[in-house]
Amino acid sequence: MKEKISLKALREKNGLSQVKVSQKLGVTQSYYSKVERGERKPSLEVINGLIKILGEEALQQFIQ
Repeated sequence: MKEKISLKALREKNGLSQVKVSQKLGVTQSYYSKVERGERKPSLEVINGLIKILGEEALQQFIQ
């Protein structure tokens, strides 16, 4: 089984800031920050956006 890579690590690997990711997703930076820290559960729309922005590895964050 693959080890999960955090959204933060994926974002940084792609050279993106929280502000840039949140703008691309159409959400506030505050909301994205909470998703990244695991304090909020994102909608399917946001998960799909994260996959497009950060790659398929982002999906692993939401699979139990």
